[in-house]
Amino acid sequence: MPCNTIRVTQIEFGKATDPGLLMAALTELGQFDTQTGQLSVRRNDATEFASELKQCYSAQIVKTQAKKFGWQLKETAKYQYEIQRR
Repeated sequence: MPCNTIRVTQIEFGKATDPGLLMAALTELGQFDTQTGQLSVRRNDATEFASELKQCYSAQIVKTQAKKFGWQLKETAKYQYEIQRR
């Protein structure tokens, strides 16, 4: 692909998307710089990135809910968690 080509990919999250959790997911993936406020996605496979972003966003939901309810969260594998009530 020529270097002057721009690819646009849409990722559908739905209306229930929390912007704060989305930014946390993008930051965790290294795509968003909280210091500069710059979002830079430089990936060749947009479908793979969309899938990883959705998984990371879901993990952010699990983490915030665990914190909210006081649950202990242990990551057993990437994007897989074991939750215990305290």
